[in-house]
Amino acid sequence: MSATATEHHTEVGGLERLTNPSARDAEAAALLRHPDLLEDIAALHRPSSSSC
Repeated sequence: MSATATEHHTEVGGLERLTNPSARDAEAAALLRHPDLLEDIAALHRPSSSSC
């Protein structure tokens, strides 16, 4: 039996973590938004100076 996207989410904890995050989830989200962690990804989305 293959799992659909909905079934997968319910197996992993559902959307509860998005709609009602625990204190630990909120702390983790703050770390994931930290500029040092985002810089490499943000750089990928900036226009390159060589493409002008």
